[in-house]
Amino acid sequence: SAEVIPEPDDHFHLEISIPIAGFESGEAERDREVATMLKADVSKEMEFVSDSIKIDNWKGMISAGEFDLKGELKIGKKNHKIKIEISRTKQPAVFVGKHKSKFKKFDIKPPELLAGIGARVSEELELLFQLNTDEVLGAQSILGNDDSDSEESI
Repeated sequence: SAEVIPEPDDHFHLEISIPIAGFESGEAERDREVATMLKADVSKEMEFVSDSIKIDNWKGMISAGEFDLKGELKIGKKNHKIKIEISRTKQPAVFVGKHKSKFKKFDIKPPELLAGIGARVSEELELLFQLNTDEVLGAQSILGNDDSDSEESI
């Protein structure tokens, strides 16, 4: 789930909750290992909270179509500063994002099993997400208000 949260002085931030138990790769063993790596025993969700950004800056970034969004990703009880590269897809109300990093940045040991067998896994980690603004509570508060049709305005 995702929500745009208003703050004083025309600032807003984005909060995203990711249920760890909701990961379904089709391989139950891998899903259990991912849940363990993401410390599901400590918290059932990962949380991303963006930096607080003034409304005019939000609108400028969104209208540009591509922007970086800084914030903190909480895994277990620990917050990690990250930057997410975000771009708008051809569907105007859909944004995709990615963060490239390494497992060790998040104090996570790479998985040792792949498809049930021992394997060496890269230290590289890529986190991906997709948000449909129609499903983000409060999204209209930071989206541009354009009088043209919805294909042109986000």
